[in-house]
Amino acid sequence: MSSSAFSDFESSGEFPLPPIGVSEINNETDWFEQEITLTYVTDKTSAVLGAFYYSENAENVLSAAAVGLALSVNEDFENYALFAEIEHAFNDQWSVIAGFRYDVEEGTVDEVDAAGGFEVARSSDFNFSVFLPKVGLVYSFDETKSLGFTYQQGYRAGGVGFNRLLSSSEFDPEFTDNYELSLRSKFYDGRLIVNTNAFYTDWTDRQVRVLNPPFTIPDDNRIANLGSAERYGLELAARAQPSDNLSFFAGLAYVEDESIFPQFDLAQNVVSTSEETTATLGGRYDFEKNWYVNGSINYTDPQESINRRTLVDVQAGFQSDNWHVYLFATNLFDDEYTLTWTPVTANRGSSRRVGIVLEATF
Repeated sequence: MSSSAFSDFESSGEFPLPPIGVSEINNETDWFEQEITLTYVTDKTSAVLGAFYYSENAENVLSAAAVGLALSVNEDFENYALFAEIEHAFNDQWSVIAGFRYDVEEGTVDEVDAAGGFEVARSSDFNFSVFLPKVGLVYSFDETKSLGFTYQQGYRAGGVGFNRLLSSSEFDPEFTDNYELSLRSKFYDGRLIVNTNAFYTDWTDRQVRVLNPPFTIPDDNRIANLGSAERYGLELAARAQPSDNLSFFAGLAYVEDESIFPQFDLAQNVVSTSEETTATLGGRYDFEKNWYVNGSINYTDPQESINRRTLVDVQAGFQSDNWHVYLFATNLFDDEYTLTWTPVTANRGSSRRVGIVLEATF
């Protein structure tokens, strides 16, 4: 993969200035992931206990020939966790939810930085662990409608990064306190399900990618903790099944996010509220003898400087008790769009992907 960052504007004359720098980035990542869960279900109680493991080795090479710099970073990372959740009904109206996740992340980052014939090698280790609680309460009006409230703490580990011309920089974990009010409804003997959520998230030590001072090469950035922020919104989801073979689903969400736009001087960061509206519409049809086809249309209208987009995903396959094979295509029409943007760089969204997947269960 390669990317370019350059200036293209007119001087006092009529001719544009040439690019001031081009950077080429090559990334290669190997990873392994495994999760094991045990479930327990009775008339009044449902519970799950699980363990999770993830390991990753990533090699990243950046070359900026125009300014005589080359950077090689090797990252080894492990994440393992133990989690559990239980929901117990005291009677026909009241249920309680309790759970936790104990999460550990550790790794090593090695860098070799070359400039003008000189090389500097640096290495740094990190290790973070956290206990994340979850509690909730559900009131059931009857068998078809319920109102629930949950609190859950979220977390993203800290780490270490290297600047192109400066020394290594560390950043702390970020935490979220998540509050959610939910309404669950069923109609027509469960053939129509409508769910509504209202949520509020309070961020602490939010991690934000910031640019280093402008005398460095393009795309020279690091992650910094920039205080607190907030996110809140509404979600509406519906699923209808007019027949045994045909089902439809739809969703609508509106989110406001207190975003932080870092400046080169971190004391002058700009904080503003961005908005995003998303909508989804899709369906599935099951043929005889375990064949099926499904698809969805996904619309996103995000904040300024980020493209609004409409993406189409389709899938067709065969599914039985032990086998599942399917052909898929995401972003079927290969729409180009931007996910994140800064004054220097932009990250492009995923292009069209087509493939075939085989899954077996024993």
